[in-house]
Amino acid sequence: MSDFMAANELIDPGFSGSAFTWTNNKDAGSRISSRLDRFLISSSILDAFQELRVSHLSRIASDHCPILCTVSLGRHRARSYWIKFEDIWASFPRAWQLVSEKWRVPDTGSEASKLNIKCQRSLKALFFWSKNKYKMLNKLRDELDREICMLTVVQAESLRYKVQLLNSTLGRLSTWWRQRAKVKWIEEGDDNTRFFHSMASARRRTNLIDRMRLPDGQMVSEQTDVLQVVKEFFENKWRGTPICEDAWPSFEAQNTTLAPVATLLDKAITEEEIWNGVRALGQNRAPGRDGVTASFFKSFWSIVGKQVTAACLEFFATGSMDPNWKETVVVLIPKTNNPDRPSMYRPISLCQTIYKIVAKMLVNRMQGFLPNLISGEQAAFVPGRSISDHCLLGQEVLNKFKISKSNPGWMAVKVDMEQAYDKMSWRTLECVLSRMGFPLKFRSWIMSCIFSPRFSIMVNGQLTEAVTAECGFRQGCPLSPYLFILCSELLSLQFHQRCPEMGIQLKAGGPMVSHLLYADDVLCFAGASISNVKKIISIMENYCAWTGQRVNRSKSAIMFSKVTSSSTKHRLARLAGCRKVEEMDYLGIKLTL
Repeated sequence: MSDFMAANELIDPGFSGSAFTWTNNKDAGSRISSRLDRFLISSSILDAFQELRVSHLSRIASDHCPILCTVSLGRHRARSYWIKFEDIWASFPRAWQLVSEKWRVPDTGSEASKLNIKCQRSLKALFFWSKNKYKMLNKLRDELDREICMLTVVQAESLRYKVQLLNSTLGRLSTWWRQRAKVKWIEEGDDNTRFFHSMASARRRTNLIDRMRLPDGQMVSEQTDVLQVVKEFFENKWRGTPICEDAWPSFEAQNTTLAPVATLLDKAITEEEIWNGVRALGQNRAPGRDGVTASFFKSFWSIVGKQVTAACLEFFATGSMDPNWKETVVVLIPKTNNPDRPSMYRPISLCQTIYKIVAKMLVNRMQGFLPNLISGEQAAFVPGRSISDHCLLGQEVLNKFKISKSNPGWMAVKVDMEQAYDKMSWRTLECVLSRMGFPLKFRSWIMSCIFSPRFSIMVNGQLTEAVTAECGFRQGCPLSPYLFILCSELLSLQFHQRCPEMGIQLKAGGPMVSHLLYADDVLCFAGASISNVKKIISIMENYCAWTGQRVNRSKSAIMFSKVTSSSTKHRLARLAGCRKVEEMDYLGIKLTL
């Protein structure tokens, strides 16, 4: 279907209603449902209508449901607008002159404040200079097309110049659209076609949140009501809860490993490290609240580099971060089709670029120490470890489930952590860093980045009032995945220190495999017994009490080896409080007997 859509330049605009459009109308045991029917649109339809909604209606007279497409010219929606750097600006000599002029204006205040002021002054100047620049590019392209057609072979020199100018103009147009479409087709060789352009419009329409369900089940559709529902949900979500600091496992091994080399973490920051942090940031990333992208710093580094360096060095000298650097825009990405509750969206943080530079530098310092600090059961974001290792190990364990004859058999428990990144306690991180032996100065740098970010949530182009978080790691911050796996060591250490005998041995004399962790994906292995289920429950309860995490039992699952009796399976699944399954998804692969 995807090949057909791409070949015919068609777009799926999404839908509301049932996930399936057809059923065979059989009784429950024999019922089959599928999405056989789709409503696809061309780019011209996208251009013609401001709002377009597809609904799957109720099946009444047929085994197929009717599909209704509602279109309108749209209504005016208030939008929050701020200036964002356009990559094409750097290709114009005049832009370089403007940045140089605005950057030379003297400013007062801290180095961070000076940087903020210079960035905003430069962006504002570039924005007003560039007004209608895109329209001028389209007009220039059309004029060059006409002139090239009129030139003869005799005018070869002029022809070459015009072709070169046209190619330059087309390149700038491609850059302009690439920032908006957020797809990789141009980089992978596809033409800068109308279909590509329409993806920018399609993405905006797909991201439209036109309704939201209240906690009591009532549906609201007014923009102000939707904004309020979203804001209240995330205010509650990011509200901190007290954690238990008693009976933690020992971090002695990590402390012993880190102590001799800890001074490497808090040694003086160099200008080369700052430039490496800038270079490591990806291109074509959505900017934060300040509108500055990595492309801006990279393109104009000869002009802006000195002030960026001074601001970064000031932070590392004082350990105090400018609050403006932690102003964060949150965009909501649907986790399911037809979402109508805030919990059905994943909050992705658009952090400011200067903040990401600092965070990337801290990651670069810390990364090399992780293999000696993080247990082998964790594979995510640790240099030298791979997701494929866990996939293979998981399949090996399931193969053991198939061939093992030992009674009462084995069980695999997949634990789903609810909103894992968003609920991690900052106090947990502080304690973990301290007990592992990270130097005080390095800990202060980390915590200054993490403490008290302010979020404004984007809904249909409009920002909510700012929400100050009290817990959680931002999805979109370079530090977050690394800090999360450090905190997750509390889980691995429990298995090692309190239940060393639990797990499955894949070969004689081999190590016990009790669990696998890949970020927030948790997979536990043990003999199929009541005592082992209780141990896993106790370990997870301790972990949640220490971190602020929550287990989502409705999405957790338990699977058993072939020799395990049916009565044992039902009894243990009921005790664990999760579904009994014959196969489970782990890291994108199906584990099945």
